[in-house]
Amino acid sequence: MKLLGYGLLTLGLSLVALCPTFELDAAVAPENTVKVNATNISAATVNVQLNDMFFHYQQLPRLADVLQPLALQQDWYWPAAALYRNDSDKPELLQQQLLQRLAALKGKWQQDSNYVSSIEQLTFQLRQWRLAERIMLDIDYDVARLTPARNPQFDPGEYLLQLTARPQHVQVFGLARAERISHYGNASAQVYARQLRRFAGASTDWLYILQPDGEVIKAGIASWNGQHTEVMPGSQLFVPFDIAFFGDEFNDINHLLLELAKHRVLR
Repeated sequence: MKLLGYGLLTLGLSLVALCPTFELDAAVAPENTVKVNATNISAATVNVQLNDMFFHYQQLPRLADVLQPLALQQDWYWPAAALYRNDSDKPELLQQQLLQRLAALKGKWQQDSNYVSSIEQLTFQLRQWRLAERIMLDIDYDVARLTPARNPQFDPGEYLLQLTARPQHVQVFGLARAERISHYGNASAQVYARQLRRFAGASTDWLYILQPDGEVIKAGIASWNGQHTEVMPGSQLFVPFDIAFFGDEFNDINHLLLELAKHRVLR
């Protein structure tokens, strides 16, 4: 497995923790390690924020190397672990595109105060989000240590790697009040749907589940299309526009919202 086109070279690891301060021994380079000379070291710099700790790598680390300082500190919920690039502006550009589309739609529906209010509240939600480009990657320390294909190498750059214990909530966004709802074990999406405080124009037939590992599931929640779709802890629940009423233009907005939510850094 590659990580955003990461090279196939295996490099020795030299790591310095910036905060808090401690030292780790450099990894012993195998015989087939490609040496990086002094002129190339600066180009290989990788900076990682791992939860509230900061690390600087002079040579390109692999996933297990980056996880190692915290991997065994507690029982992490690996499906919710997320890796982001902090030096990319792609999510912000997508956010601006989406906000412009919503502003245009608000103008078209200005005669209906209820729909205008819905768009305004959705716009407010989006402006509160912290964004970073997410790298869709299955993250698990033991798997990365034991399986080379699941232990990709980092490209030079700035990263955020978030680890969390098993979340106790799911987060709602879209055409409903943005809030956290307690996670209920194996409960289906319909259970959560009954708790939503929808805005005008929201779909009452469908709910999108953005699982913490990045998978998107479209779940039927009405009597005619209901199905048992479980929601993982830490998921986002997206309440979409009702395209049966609004049409294809709002369908595009729904897809843009889902795409942007993949790059949301959850607190």
